[in-house]
Amino acid sequence: MISKQTLFLPVSLLLISANPIQAYQYGNPSAAEQAHLEAINYARANPVAEASRLGLSSVSEGSQPGAISTQARAPLTLNAQISSAAQQHSNDMAAKDYFSHYSQDGGLSPFQRMTNAGYSYNSAGENIAVVYSTGALSENTTSLQMHDLLFEDLDYPNRGHRVNILSSSYKEIGIGLGKGEAVLSYGRVYNAHYITTDFGRSSANSKPFVLGVVYNDRNRNNKYNIGEGISHVDIDIVETGGSTRSATAGGWAMPVSAGSYTIKFTLPDGRQFNKAFSISSKNIKIDARLSDFSAPADTGSTTGSGSSGGSSGTASGSSGTSNSSSGTPSTLTASQLKIINSDRLFDWAENKYPELFSPAQQPSITVPNWYYRYYPATNNYVGVNSAGDVYVLGDIFNGLLRIDTLAALLIRVDNE
Repeated sequence: MISKQTLFLPVSLLLISANPIQAYQYGNPSAAEQAHLEAINYARANPVAEASRLGLSSVSEGSQPGAISTQARAPLTLNAQISSAAQQHSNDMAAKDYFSHYSQDGGLSPFQRMTNAGYSYNSAGENIAVVYSTGALSENTTSLQMHDLLFEDLDYPNRGHRVNILSSSYKEIGIGLGKGEAVLSYGRVYNAHYITTDFGRSSANSKPFVLGVVYNDRNRNNKYNIGEGISHVDIDIVETGGSTRSATAGGWAMPVSAGSYTIKFTLPDGRQFNKAFSISSKNIKIDARLSDFSAPADTGSTTGSGSSGGSSGTASGSSGTSNSSSGTPSTLTASQLKIINSDRLFDWAENKYPELFSPAQQPSITVPNWYYRYYPATNNYVGVNSAGDVYVLGDIFNGLLRIDTLAALLIRVDNE
């Protein structure tokens, strides 16, 4: 069961801030919220294809003449201030069991909430939707389901939600998912997921945005899917020195002046991906897939394959165990021993803590001064540096965290 509402407000007065733009606050959306943004931007990139995917007769079906164009629209970037307003409203509706653009307490409008969050705008709009079910709900499913239903908009006059999604009036968006329970007909209790999407064009920043998502395209469909985002990727504009870092779900954005630039993406392991781009007055989107990054530098050491079993390049041909068919530990070099022992530790960590390091049996990678594994499902790293120290990296660890030495941890491994 789905409900939807839409609201928009054009503001003609243009106010440009004389203050320099500070580091842009993208926010830290959940994977489901990032996926909702990606769905909106895919729709904006090709409105006709999105309408066709959803079985609409045309992209302008049901709308007022001229309200919706078949032309591609520039992508929207997430904005932390608008997202805060959206999140608070979704949480409020979920907690108090109501569905409205206006807050139950105080009757705040979307535009008052956005202003209260510190966002000043030239134009703004809001879509809201809710899904009810007597069964369990997954935000990974409902997030995309609500996008589809808002775009279809079959029960709403003039297709106002679709108009907002495809409007050229906006550059930024805030997305907030809320979860709660709702009492509907005959007192029956339903699980409920709410989404608020607040759209805006800032009056404090006239610059366009370069934005995107960094992800591991595991299903090879050339687009972001939930769980594929890569965090802690450093992103730099070479010519200006502007920089940011990808959020937990892989998203990022920076305002830039019109011109031609080179953008540089750097993974925590040092691998890089560079891309030249030009930008005028409209936002542009540059995504980076894990496969786009350069191969690790060859340091001359032998790399292991984790527990993938007998792949080329293992130090001993025995899939990373210390019992080698081609030699004993006493005949191996110190570098080979470190690789074998690191793989033992990585295998143990996968089995002991699958909630942190999954899926198991990821390939081990050698880069200068590091030997590590990356776990895309949990977006975490575990690695050993040239000094023999073991580190983990990921949001759950609040960035890069030293655990102990490899030698000390192997004593624990051997005792279990």
